[in-house]
Amino acid sequence: MKPLVRPAHRLTRWARAAPGVSLFAAVGVTAPLAQAAESDDSSAAEPTTSTVAVGDESDGSTVELDVDTFYPAQTPAPAVVLAHGFGGSKDSVAAQAADLQSAGYVVLTYTARGFGASGGRVHLNDPDFEIADVSALIDVLASDDAVVQDGNDDPRVAVAGGSYGGAAALMSAGADDRVDSVVAAITWNDLGDAFFPQSAIQNPDQAGFANEPIDQPGPLKPGGPPTSSPASLRATPVDADLLTRRSATSS
Repeated sequence: MKPLVRPAHRLTRWARAAPGVSLFAAVGVTAPLAQAAESDDSSAAEPTTSTVAVGDESDGSTVELDVDTFYPAQTPAPAVVLAHGFGGSKDSVAAQAADLQSAGYVVLTYTARGFGASGGRVHLNDPDFEIADVSALIDVLASDDAVVQDGNDDPRVAVAGGSYGGAAALMSAGADDRVDSVVAAITWNDLGDAFFPQSAIQNPDQAGFANEPIDQPGPLKPGGPPTSSPASLRATPVDADLLTRRSATSS
């Protein structure tokens, strides 16, 4: 990773919306002072829309992602890949992208596979699918002359997101060593447990007893309230078909 230097501009609204997170105060993606100057959002260039081919689905069907790229007034510039939350799309992070564009960054937003206008199916941030997709997007930035390059096939890039996108950011940083910085907000460490928690308060008035297990069987505890530790619960396999049925029922 590159030396960590803070660009000389205000924190974006996106950063201020994540408590305790200064979006690029602690990242290695920096913009020159001239590029980081304030600019009016209304004067920013409209994003370039494209599709990016990524890895095929398990059945061999091809997949393309719906992508917008925001270019700042001065290039080359460092890049940021912005990942959206579950059920969202690239439009969910358009305002944050415009903020970063005004601050001097090239910003790539995309709709994850299985959502919006992108192809494919949802694999819940599977390293072989969604996380590999982020690497494919970094490949695109590696061939873009508007992006600062630190070496062959090595753009200067951060990956940032919240919730589902926050986990994608963390996992991408672990999977692709070209990621110089990562910012993840309000994300999860076990998606199955996040969807179907093992414990919940039985009554809103029982706020002091938030760890008391519910007394109804659930998808991860068919026999009733759990008796094992939280660590072992996180290792409980989740039935993918059950997740699909529950999602369909709730929608």
